[in-house]
Amino acid sequence: MKIKKLRELIEVPKAELVLHTRSSEVTLRNQTCHTLFKTHSEKNSFYSSLSKNSEVLIFDCDLNLSSKESGYDNIVSIYSSAELLQQLTQLYLNPSTPLSLQQLRLVIIENISVFYWTLKLGRDLNYYVQLADLLSKITQKYGCNAIVTSWDNDYERGYNYNRQRSGNEAHGDVQKDPNQHTLQNVSYLPRQYYDRVDLVTHYGGGFVFEPKKEKSERVR
Repeated sequence: MKIKKLRELIEVPKAELVLHTRSSEVTLRNQTCHTLFKTHSEKNSFYSSLSKNSEVLIFDCDLNLSSKESGYDNIVSIYSSAELLQQLTQLYLNPSTPLSLQQLRLVIIENISVFYWTLKLGRDLNYYVQLADLLSKITQKYGCNAIVTSWDNDYERGYNYNRQRSGNEAHGDVQKDPNQHTLQNVSYLPRQYYDRVDLVTHYGGGFVFEPKKEKSERVR
């Protein structure tokens, strides 16, 4: 006779979350989503639209959030890319957070951009694959959604680049790219990572990508 663990017999309620961009909205149903921002005001608007309750668990890679200022009760400070994977693995295998199995509705990884250059210089592209796969397991195990945030490539290029481009556009020196609304043109993160994410939203542009779905269609 096969013996099941008690947790396997508990039916975990499914989480549904509506995310808003400036011009559209998407609904997450036990899915992973990566959200890109161009400005701090966009990120503030995004967080303002989310429900602030005890069902949200935030892993703060930017060390910029506090429970008092953000309104969220459960924030874990992350000091390295390795620690983030360790904390997520612990959550998946042996949760020790204040949230119970039935309470966890949303996991947020705040600002994965802080690790971008370290991982790029170390050529550790597999890190992003591990992150996406781990978050997918967590969403399925707990019946929750997961959001990873980062800056888009305009923000990463910096102020001088944007100022120069704006000046060129004002003088008509920049040709419009007909494919500018592609995932590759708004983010530097590797395609291998995005192929494992259910949805990608570009908050300021209002674009929504479905890379996992697109990948399955490419391999048919």
